[in-house]
Amino acid sequence: MFKFFSEKFNNLKQAVSNTAQALVGNVVNSVEHEEEFSEFVLEDMEDLLISADLGVNYAAELVDKLRDQTKIKPSDVKAYLKDEFTKTLAAAGNTALNYSDNALNI
Repeated sequence: MFKFFSEKFNNLKQAVSNTAQALVGNVVNSVEHEEEFSEFVLEDMEDLLISADLGVNYAAELVDKLRDQTKIKPSDVKAYLKDEFTKTLAAAGNTALNYSDNALNI
């Protein structure tokens, strides 16, 4: 039974790894050489975030926050995204697994 969960967990880790590679490989590398954020660069970044499986609403939210920032340069986009992801995960609350032996765990 635990082998099943182990395989599923490994599949999930691989999916997260693929998303991380898409973010770092595509989004960060595509904008970090720019001197400033133009509307074209921001729209391209939003498309890349969507294609990295972040979802339309969350990608739009990230780019809208970036539009409102005047002190962030494209070379700082990796740190910006890391900070925003950390904030989002912290706001998600407790993600601890509460497994009980001999009980129904959903």
